[in-house]
Amino acid sequence: MVKTMSTCMDTLQGALKVLEDDGFVRSQPSGTFVTDNPPHLSRYAFVCGPDDDGHWQPFTASLRRELREIEEEFHYEFAFFDNITARPDTLEYQELLHDICSHRVAGLIFRGSPEELNLCKTPIVTEPGVPRVAIAGIWEGRPVAPGSTRVITADNSVSADRSLAWLFERGRRRVAILTRGHFVGKEIDNYLLGAQRRGMTIRPCWIHEALSPTQARRVTELLMLPGPEVRPDGIIVTSEFLIEPVGIGILAAGVRAGSDIEILAHSNMPCVGSPSVPMRRLGIDMRQRLRVALDLLARQQRGESVPPCVLLPPVFEEELSRPANGS
Repeated sequence: MVKTMSTCMDTLQGALKVLEDDGFVRSQPSGTFVTDNPPHLSRYAFVCGPDDDGHWQPFTASLRRELREIEEEFHYEFAFFDNITARPDTLEYQELLHDICSHRVAGLIFRGSPEELNLCKTPIVTEPGVPRVAIAGIWEGRPVAPGSTRVITADNSVSADRSLAWLFERGRRRVAILTRGHFVGKEIDNYLLGAQRRGMTIRPCWIHEALSPTQARRVTELLMLPGPEVRPDGIIVTSEFLIEPVGIGILAAGVRAGSDIEILAHSNMPCVGSPSVPMRRLGIDMRQRLRVALDLLARQQRGESVPPCVLLPPVFEEELSRPANGS
């Protein structure tokens, strides 16, 4: 190699050391070999923004659990880069950019929207040669970052329809909706029209957006103050972040979940933890979401076209598809 490349041994050994540190080769007493799983084919970077209020904690817990299964099955490695923002002077940003430019990742998976982190004009998004996907919520009408595909948390129209259908089957006709963020585009219309078709009522004062956990608990208590004939007899919680506060609010109001009121909560599947009161949970199979993301990255690597977004259908927990061995 020294002769072929017209270089010296020190330079060659330095280059091999860099390749070894980056995970492309391994040194053994018998020589230096290419690794079985070089990072540009098997190592994926999860790009996560700041989570100061813990909004992403339930999502991340479900995500990490399923990633462990995928790592064992496919011998992949997933590296988490937390607190990534558009500030290039942070250590997290520099480490991620180094891995991108050094081809140490097979693809980037954004937790949430690159647009919200103002990353679209940074090398994190614009550097060529690295496929990207975003696992995000529904941002109707917003642009998709160049070179990325958004894997939607759920098809909102299907989530709304299945949520209302379940409450209707349980004899519920007056529905409140509590959410962590803001409804975008036609999201709220899907609930209002679905309720109208079924003869159900969703009053404007029963729709509450941008709730913190404390607000969700207090709002739930207030919703339960009127008499049983006029207050909501069903609640749809569209954020897993609010499940526990809503349960605490129900307990504080002295209302019995499952008899006085039914609660339908949107969640990641399989569910993490147990709520303080009985409630039905509907959501996206996290394993399916990750497999779709990895498939989209592989298709980008091969130069194939990919759709601008993928809508995944929500399921109840007993509908999850799992092999008999539980893996």
